[in-house]
Amino acid sequence: MTWHDFLRNERKRKLKATSLMISGHIGTSMLKDGVQIDTTEDSIATNIQHIAEIETILEEAGESVDARDADRSTLKL
Repeated sequence: MTWHDFLRNERKRKLKATSLMISGHIGTSMLKDGVQIDTTEDSIATNIQHIAEIETILEEAGESVDARDADRSTLKL
């Protein structure tokens, strides 16, 4: 697996997780002082930032962002 393949796979994974969080199927939380705090919105924002960074790296390297993604996923907000 090349570095670019790894980035494409990571992008695909983050797209799927972000889509599931946006649709409410999964969420994230943390326990602070015995209280569970929903961190889903923060996780979504972080994933969107990471996806954009991955796309920038691939584009600057002259690589297709979704060349090897089987489902050609795109994030729709």
